[in-house]
Amino acid sequence: MKINKNYLIKSQYKNSTNLEKRINIHKLFSTNKYPWHRWVFDKIKLPAKSKILELGGGIGLLWSENIRRIPANWQIVVSDFSPGMLKQAKNNLTGIKQMKFKIVDAQLIPFPNNTFDAVIANHMLYHVPNLTQALSEIKRVLKPKGTFCATTNGRFHLKELKAMEKKFNLKPNHDFRISNFNLRNGKAILAKWFPKIKLRRHQDALLVTKIKPLVNYLQSYTQPITDEKLKAIKKYLAQEIKLKGSIPITKDSGIFIANK
Repeated sequence: MKINKNYLIKSQYKNSTNLEKRINIHKLFSTNKYPWHRWVFDKIKLPAKSKILELGGGIGLLWSENIRRIPANWQIVVSDFSPGMLKQAKNNLTGIKQMKFKIVDAQLIPFPNNTFDAVIANHMLYHVPNLTQALSEIKRVLKPKGTFCATTNGRFHLKELKAMEKKFNLKPNHDFRISNFNLRNGKAILAKWFPKIKLRRHQDALLVTKIKPLVNYLQSYTQPITDEKLKAIKKYLAQEIKLKGSIPITKDSGIFIANK
């Protein structure tokens, strides 16, 4: 499915509603109780005095879930291409002196060459229409030996939901999982720009025991579901939970750590 930037800004990420529906299911039903954003933060190894740019920062969860761990001398620019998302990030990170906020398109980063010690792209590169241009910009604004951290999903991520889409003929508004940047092809893509790349995979899964959060998740990225089809989906999920005790869903995510 072709990336539609206009749809992403004006609909899918106009505000944080859809994203928070998807985040919620991971908070409620992840089998790995060590939170994703803490795990990602653990992988960001930087000097005590560093300048950091986060692209596609969303509602700022990487930082709000690690507030007490942020070094006093880090300077962080949280950016997003959606004004609505950036507004919510500001609300979530009010009063944190290390933070600045800026609307940024990853394809045209408004900072000079060699500005940042690290650039972070947390589950966002697969939304970028021109990935080559974005990676060129990311490398440009990184200092020599700077670090680029990019999280993404693999081909098995949420495969059970894809099966459910097919079963009920649900039409995604946008492809959030099979993308132009994933765990399978990401290293080869980054190798054109960075000489050193490591991949770290996150071990996790979902065991869903409630219907509503899963239905909310499906509705957050698919075209409107009719009442009749929604009733059928809920009936199916209820039967599965009654039979199995939970609905298991595969998670397949990780982080690439690259150095300039």
